[in-house]
Amino acid sequence: MKKHEQGIGLTAVVIIVALVAIGGVAAVQIYSNNEASVEVDEEAMMDEAEAEIATAKAEAATALSRVRANLGGNIDASLSAIADIRADLNSAYVNANAELRAELADINASLDALESEVRSGSTAAANTTSSLIAEFESDVEAAASNAGSMSAEIRADFEAAVNEMEAEAEAIMNSAQDEMEADVDGDASVEAEAGAEAESEGALEVGTDVDASATSEVNL
Repeated sequence: MKKHEQGIGLTAVVIIVALVAIGGVAAVQIYSNNEASVEVDEEAMMDEAEAEIATAKAEAATALSRVRANLGGNIDASLSAIADIRADLNSAYVNANAELRAELADINASLDALESEVRSGSTAAANTTSSLIAEFESDVEAAASNAGSMSAEIRADFEAAVNEMEAEAEAIMNSAQDEMEADVDGDASVEAEAGAEAESEGALEVGTDVDASATSEVNL
């Protein structure tokens, strides 16, 4: 009887140990799954943050193109536009990591310099604006290669911002080309008028010489 009870006792111990072991394995598996899930969520959040930043940069490039076109004009309007650009970028970087926040600090430093140059009417404002635009366009181009990893909503916003940026850049380029052609046409017109005046003066001089010659012959 005692041997039978001892057998049952050993069996119970074995079952308990097995259950504990199974529970431990299950606990480890659950922890591993949760850890992997957290990593995936963090990666997704990072991708989303970078996509939002890229969209903000595309919009900033468009706005800065307009600021550059307005340099020398309404200073208050330019400063207001720069303030809006800064606010939108700061908002886009809210969920950014330390590396991206350092990037934002550099951008804000450049915007500080641009504001100062616009206030003082410095010619350096054009170079600062162009430098920021080029930087943003380069970053946007790099982000476009990863657009497939963006969510549908974020990708739609990003593509809309890129399209607007490209349209603004093309409009400014066309405007500059039209102004250049207008200047060339104006120079050609001035040269033509100068040539016509010269011909007229030459004809007048010839006529005067002929009249003088005729008068001289009559007097003879």
